[in-house]
Amino acid sequence: MYMMFIDNLLLLISISLQEMGY
Repeated sequence: MYMMFIDNLLLLISISLQEMGY
């Protein structure tokens, strides 16, 4: 259950970092 939530959270963080230029 929690793994899917964590995966989605990591995906959102990765996209956010890419948009900021990291």
